Amino acid sequence: MIHGVAIESSQRTATVAAFADGRLLGEREISAEAGTARLLAPTLAGLLRDTGWQPRQVGLVAVSCGPGSFTGLRVGITTAKLWAYAAGADIVGVSTSVAIAQRVPSHIDAVWTVDRAQRGQAFVTLLRRLPDGSGIFRPEGPTQLVLCRPWCQALEPGCTLTGPALAAIDRDLLREVHVVEPSRWRPTAAAVAQAAWAMYQQGARDDPWNLEPQYVRRSAAEERFATRDR
Repeated sequence: MIHGVAIESSQRTATVAAFADGRLLGEREISAEAGTARLLAPTLAGLLRDTGWQPRQVGLVAVSCGPGSFTGLRVGITTAKLWAYAAGADIVGVSTSVAIAQRVPSHIDAVWTVDRAQRGQAFVTLLRRLPDGSGIFRPEGPTQLVLCRPWCQALEPGCTLTGPALAAIDRDLLREVHVVEPSRWRPTAAAVAQAAWAMYQQGARDDPWNLEPQYVRRSAAEERFATRDR
């Protein structure tokens, strides 16, 4: 049996989960007010106490890789890499868009994920379920950074959308599309675990030294620095 932990820290509210051979054993949430950087390690320790595992018994560490919060992703991925190195565990990175898509109802086979990017923008990705029966989604192409209004206006009628950024989009722009219920919009560690386990069974492994956050765009500070002398 392979014991695993999953970390989802791309959003303001982070979650961690424990699983064994793909079966979810427990999940905990870290509120934005409490702070992911301060409480991620203690929350993971508490989760292990619940399962009765020692850290070195964990054989697989799954982590969301973005896009998402710059600080959250750095904290989550650094924690996952250090754990994998110290415990000799395998590590699998999961795109945030995949973790979001995994939470849609099982009858949906194609979905656009719409994640927050601020400044009237969103990270959008089109994903489809793999035809192998695993139930796992795979991106059809790269994640795009778009302006929300014109992107919504160009959507094909009848397509399906999910994701945290939908909370800030005018409902009138979504009249011709299907929107997944809000309780399913946010990625979770359980969804990261589900996707990572399926990927792991298919041979996926990441190099803990080279796994990096997928930011898609530069931070606001980097953008200001790049334009300061123009």
